[in-house]
Amino acid sequence: MADHQEETINTISQHQVFPSKPITTTTSLPLTFFDLVYLHAGSVHRLFFFSFPHSTSHFLSSSLPTLLSNLSHSLHLFPPLSSHLSLSSTPLQLISTPTDSTPFTISEFTGDPNKFHHLISDHPKPRSLFKPLLPLLLSTDPNKRPLMALQVTIFPFHGLCLAMAIDHVVGDGASFNHFRKSFATGSLFGPPPVFDRTLIPDPSNKLYSTYLNFYLKYQPQSYLTSPQADEDNYIATFTLRREHIEKLKLKQIHCTTFVVSCAYVWVCMAKANAWPGERTSHFFFAFDCRSRLRPPLSSTYFGNCLLGCFIELKVKELVGEDGVTAAAKAIKAGIEDLEERGVLSDAEGMMEKVRALPKDLTLVVAGSPRFRVYETEFEGWGKPVKVDTVLKSKSGALCISESRDGEGGVEFGLVLSLPLMHQFTSCFDDGLRFI
Repeated sequence: MADHQEETINTISQHQVFPSKPITTTTSLPLTFFDLVYLHAGSVHRLFFFSFPHSTSHFLSSSLPTLLSNLSHSLHLFPPLSSHLSLSSTPLQLISTPTDSTPFTISEFTGDPNKFHHLISDHPKPRSLFKPLLPLLLSTDPNKRPLMALQVTIFPFHGLCLAMAIDHVVGDGASFNHFRKSFATGSLFGPPPVFDRTLIPDPSNKLYSTYLNFYLKYQPQSYLTSPQADEDNYIATFTLRREHIEKLKLKQIHCTTFVVSCAYVWVCMAKANAWPGERTSHFFFAFDCRSRLRPPLSSTYFGNCLLGCFIELKVKELVGEDGVTAAAKAIKAGIEDLEERGVLSDAEGMMEKVRALPKDLTLVVAGSPRFRVYETEFEGWGKPVKVDTVLKSKSGALCISESRDGEGGVEFGLVLSLPLMHQFTSCFDDGLRFI
């Protein structure tokens, strides 16, 4: 795509979308220690690309009214998403006022519309190409953080991109997934969301105070990513098809698709980076605690309910002949150990442990195949032809989802420098030829 892409995207209209049933009084929702984990994390950008062989005027007349109506109704069902985070309140809270709304921008790409097909391809693309497609979470008040913004960019007669920016402090992937499916249909998907914060166990507010002190201690920048700008990074998608996964499983102890897929990518990352064999590599992912708490939470609890799982392994074991097996065993053992001890057993020291992870030797995984992002069907658009998450880190972060071919595979969205991306691609492809 041309370097001047920003000059070829024109804003058509900007909307402030309010919940379908207006809020008449100010309400609040306190943050839990699970939410405090993400005070530093900032926003998550998810892009859904759809085939749309129609004109911009067709979108404005046929799709936009329904889209605005569906969003308004969904904001009523999920009120935290149209609220703001108050950083001046004690304790920290999500505040909903009658004037709070969600910004929604409609844009048109006026360059070569075939660029749409370039954007949805799997091969490496500069991260900067996606920047004009991303909505911004802007505030004139440093004590108020808006929590969601949306943007649709139309590529006339080819496709469109629906991009969502959500501040992670308002909710995790499961919460966003519940909202997204309701937004797509214009009605509640599944059981209603649960907002009751008293259901979160935190004896004596010990975890809350620990996580709040961590936030106050460090500068408000992500501790999982480099603070430098990542405009020179590249984004690419890698797919493990079902037959790949089945072959990998035959060589391992009994394990899940998630475990064996992550093990394979971890090995590829170690080889691509040429990490020193005597060093220790780290694998980190966040897991859903809803069903693992005692008593368990509803699966539709809206908010954050994630804690980290830390796995480590010597690089020489990762890159050895049985590297995928060693990685799969380590990941499986780490998950089982945490579940046996209780998911809150290491919660108090988690934040400092995350901060101590060596960025040059750590693989961070976000997302989950169980969210079924490719089943998000909007009226008149069908299902997405590509879903991307624009990650910040170039040092080893990826987002996992189910494969869009619907055949039981998985996709990984990866952000790396271009030379390292080429190295990773070579390791990934070579490994599949020999399983």
